[in-house]
Amino acid sequence: SFETKGEKAIVRFENVPTELIGRGNEVKEFEAAGADRKFYPAKAVIKKNTVEVKCKQVSRPVAVRFAFSNAPQPNLFSKEGLPVTPFRTDDW
Repeated sequence: SFETKGEKAIVRFENVPTELIGRGNEVKEFEAAGADRKFYPAKAVIKKNTVEVKCKQVSRPVAVRFAFSNAPQPNLFSKEGLPVTPFRTDDW
């Protein structure tokens, strides 16, 4: 599921049995967009089975994308080692 709280977008992974993990120093491949529909690279923080996404250029996110490029190198996994597949919350 996807919701926004102020300057944060919160993505909840309901099908993850335990929690999410990032491999490396930070979770990569997240982008956020505001009402102007322009996507910018975003910072992501894992909290159990949710990811909080923030972006300097977007004060009120309306959409999030993950690993949405031609050659993504995502590093977000379930604790069991399964990769999170690319997704988008918009339909533009």
